[in-house]
Amino acid sequence: EQIFKPFIQEDGSALHKYGGTGLGLAIVKDLAKLLEGELTLTSEKGKGSVFSLVIPAGIDLATQPLLDQQKIGEYNSADMDEAGHPKFSGSVLVAEDVESSQRLMKALLGRMGLKVTIAGNGDEAVDKALGQKYDLILMDIQMPEVNGYEAARRLRGKGIKTPIVALTAEAMKGDDKKCIEAGCDDYLSKPVVYSKLIEILGKYLKKGNSALVDEPDNGKGSENPISRTDSDNEVVIDWAQVTANGLDEQLMKEIIPTYIKDNKERLRELMAAVRKGKAKDVKSHAHAIKGAGRNMGAAKLSELARQLE
Repeated sequence: EQIFKPFIQEDGSALHKYGGTGLGLAIVKDLAKLLEGELTLTSEKGKGSVFSLVIPAGIDLATQPLLDQQKIGEYNSADMDEAGHPKFSGSVLVAEDVESSQRLMKALLGRMGLKVTIAGNGDEAVDKALGQKYDLILMDIQMPEVNGYEAARRLRGKGIKTPIVALTAEAMKGDDKKCIEAGCDDYLSKPVVYSKLIEILGKYLKKGNSALVDEPDNGKGSENPISRTDSDNEVVIDWAQVTANGLDEQLMKEIIPTYIKDNKERLRELMAAVRKGKAKDVKSHAHAIKGAGRNMGAAKLSELARQLE
């Protein structure tokens, strides 16, 4: 019973071997109770433990008060697909220069019924937004040449009223204010948390009743390169982060080949910039590797790139 209490760990000393706050089991047990289920444990010293989570099927999430606070109650069955993903109507322009991140956003938004157009840089985003009406613009802030701030200013200067949501891997204090001053309506830090993305979409787009767009190229013919750990048993892919980003195994299979291809090219460009002593280019390539790594749950790689940036 003790380990299911908040802030409790098996080793309570200040120098315990493992990290964490001791909240995981307490949260899971509470969630199980909310869903009218239970979490139980059997354990034998020196051999191991078995945790069993049992929840009944067919629960109406809208009737669960704490879950309803997380916006789930706002979506009825008509607004969701068979897999439980919210559906929206409209067209979205995504300005993003990293190809794997482009595919990620296209897959996530397309799965929710939205028509997605990709712009690879700020200039292209401005041209496309001026040439066609969109219901929402997701604008990566740190793009080469014309960045998201400048692209947003240009669009507002041309009288474009479409809601613009800034995306940035920085998440620094004051970034939200800087984005608003540039003409953006809202702000999301990267990697984009799936629940936050749904909240933003629900704020600016109509729910449900949209025909699904064609699925993006799924990379057939490429082997699935997903790996959880390396030869030293160090985590390569943080699956908790992957899940928080709204990804599942199928989407990972689709996006990982592009991610690896893109990263190889970024790494070559980064090495060339280091050899030539071009600090600005080093920072730019490291930033791209960091952001894409966070999207894909590559925690260690992303952290190394952040330090280099």
